[in-house]
Amino acid sequence: MTVEVNWKRLKATHRELGGQDALILQLLPDQPTTADVLDRALVNDPYPTNESPANGGWFPGPGGWLLLLETLVDQMLWDWIGDLAQRLTDSGINGRLTGARQAGRVAWAQPFEDPPRGYNEEVGDIRLYGVLAYQPQPSVTRYGKGWGADVDTLDQVLDHILGWALADADLAHVMMGQVSIGVPPGHARSLVRREMTTDYGGLTSGYSRAHHWVRNVGFHFPIMVSVQQARLDPDPWETIVAELRQVITTAPRDTLALARVDFDGTFLSGSDDPIHGHYAPAFDLYPELFGEWSLDPCPIQILTNTHLAKAHDLSDWNLTRLDLGHTLVEAKDLTPWFTTFGPHGFLNRAGYHFPPALLAQGRHDFGDMILTRDTAERLGLMDRPRPGR
Repeated sequence: MTVEVNWKRLKATHRELGGQDALILQLLPDQPTTADVLDRALVNDPYPTNESPANGGWFPGPGGWLLLLETLVDQMLWDWIGDLAQRLTDSGINGRLTGARQAGRVAWAQPFEDPPRGYNEEVGDIRLYGVLAYQPQPSVTRYGKGWGADVDTLDQVLDHILGWALADADLAHVMMGQVSIGVPPGHARSLVRREMTTDYGGLTSGYSRAHHWVRNVGFHFPIMVSVQQARLDPDPWETIVAELRQVITTAPRDTLALARVDFDGTFLSGSDDPIHGHYAPAFDLYPELFGEWSLDPCPIQILTNTHLAKAHDLSDWNLTRLDLGHTLVEAKDLTPWFTTFGPHGFLNRAGYHFPPALLAQGRHDFGDMILTRDTAERLGLMDRPRPGR
């Protein structure tokens, strides 16, 4: 019995993962085996535990078993894999050791992934997102790698968001570099955490056959997280909004800067369009501004005391105090915000947006908390670092 190594595929997978010091091995055994049997080959690893590239043990994957490797690079990594193949052979395993391939689309999920999946039949694919932004560490910019807020917040956010996305899920897809890996839901967190601490962003999806849904989570660095759900039979907007409201209002709030229910899954896509009342490039340069200034109004937001101190008139909004530093601000009548369609309602070249008449009134109500272009120019936030940075 032997375990053959597909070196060509392994090196291709390494490139697809961005050429980082990480690799996902896939073992395709010729006979059934168990994680215990495979992990015994790791126990015999000549490297000390704290130096071995194996991050955890083997876990089930498409057609076989997967193992995440980290820390070793280039020839050291290939030498270790060659040794592993021999140890697996010595354990009585017969099969092929290769690099994990791009996970294919889940066949039973395709009907509710494909548009149109919007809640309005006339308009088509309208999707709402819950979006959270956290206070970054000093000197963090949107263009750096890795999670920009503190590590404790990261772990709390992961527990909350993945707990929602993977609830009752049968399968998770995790983006690792340029590769989407299909893994059991219980193995997704460690992979997601690695991407959030070493890369520019990440995407994770949880698929539930019983509920006919896919729940998508996007990590937009340095400090933003978005959630969205698609179903085979789209829910009415009231149900979608209630679900997203629940996600953002129960999220960790110790360092929460801003949260919204919006058509924009990143806050800022298409934001150079004049239709927007805020000046988004300033938030790109200075993500700490999310806790001080707001974007264009939307019907459901979580705002800080600093935001609220700049408001003009919130008498037409429901305010619910969540804790000493955060307040849920909702339009008293949500219906027109989510049901006004047509050429002057949601759609323009920048994507979907809220009805202009409601935005105009909201801008008046929210007043000076919105970071407009004029305000950004006055504060020196247009295209240059702040003094001393």
